[in-house]
Amino acid sequence: MSTPPIKINDSLFCLANDWKKGTYRYSLELSKTENPKNTILVVGVNPGGKTDPEEKYIGRTIRRVCDLVIDKGEGDPKYDSALFVNLTPKIAITPSGLNNSEKPQDLPKDNAEEIKVLIRKRKGLISNVLFCFGNSFKYGKDNGSFTKVIDAIEEELPLPESKYWCLGISNKGYPIHPLAHIKDMRLTECSINQDFTFSLKD
Repeated sequence: MSTPPIKINDSLFCLANDWKKGTYRYSLELSKTENPKNTILVVGVNPGGKTDPEEKYIGRTIRRVCDLVIDKGEGDPKYDSALFVNLTPKIAITPSGLNNSEKPQDLPKDNAEEIKVLIRKRKGLISNVLFCFGNSFKYGKDNGSFTKVIDAIEEELPLPESKYWCLGISNKGYPIHPLAHIKDMRLTECSINQDFTFSLKD
């Protein structure tokens, strides 16, 4: 369910929260202002479920991303809003809870199609993407839910018009998670390979 602007604290508003508590979250938008001018799309693996704007609680991963992107990046102004989506909208506290996440049972909407709609609604406000989903999901070209999300983003926000960012690339070739123990973590430009792995941009 989407929510009207909710003031989380003195520096953060929740502009949208499409979720069913404990079950799924399709999107969450957090902003330093009620009228953002430059939004970055943030692609995680799945919602952890602890973040609850109505309770004015933001989970550790999302807090970390906000610290990394809001008032950072390119453009004038800098990113003032982050729209969070995931490879799967299924809420799970641990990676083991993602078993069979490629199967859309009990979910009311197609995740990839919903991401397309979210981007189109913010045309002119959103152009760049931060991929930060880590290694805890079953990735690769054989995972339909993974490839559909990547394809949807590439379709709506193609290179070179858009820029793709990560916080680093893992040994498996995927964007590292915001809570990874990396010194001097910051936005780094990246690209997507034909096999759906990622590479840092030269």
